[in-house]
Amino acid sequence: LYVVIVFIALTLLLYSLLSIPYILRKALDVALNIIKENVQTEVRIDGIRLSLFNNVHLQGIYIEDQAQDTLVYAQKLNVSLSPWRLLKSESLITEIDLEDFNANISQENPDANFNFQFLVDAFAGDTTVTDTTQSSTLRINIKDVTLKNGNLRYDVWSEPTTPGQFNASHIHLVGVDGNAQLP
Repeated sequence: LYVVIVFIALTLLLYSLLSIPYILRKALDVALNIIKENVQTEVRIDGIRLSLFNNVHLQGIYIEDQAQDTLVYAQKLNVSLSPWRLLKSESLITEIDLEDFNANISQENPDANFNFQFLVDAFAGDTTVTDTTQSSTLRINIKDVTLKNGNLRYDVWSEPTTPGQFNASHIHLVGVDGNAQLP
């Protein structure tokens, strides 16, 4: 009983501290500096707000690729999650809402890595030893993804453009809206 009470008290204390805009901004700045060191590019978040226990609201998210071009910009990103699932080593993200965004995916040629590969590499960790027998591996489950007013762009720079004709090497989607409910 004492452990549960202490856990709840610490959770409420942490939430109370993170409800103070100055402390939340400082915590975000520390996290962004760690991310910037890992990815070696510009990463910014203009605003953050937490709702009690399960919602994170980010504003003005900007990530550059290694050529210092915009990889992703989103005006708003809202994530709802189930923190109680973390006790079971599972992160259940119940909802992701992405609004007013631009995503620019590219490759130098069809055999080259995508321009976001540096992000995958930065957060992949040590992949030399994989122990699949442990149940402590964090699993991520996402149930609902909503996209509003987005622009998606995919280009293979070595391939020629073909104005007026479909070209799988140059796809530009404007005004993307969608909702995906994942099992």
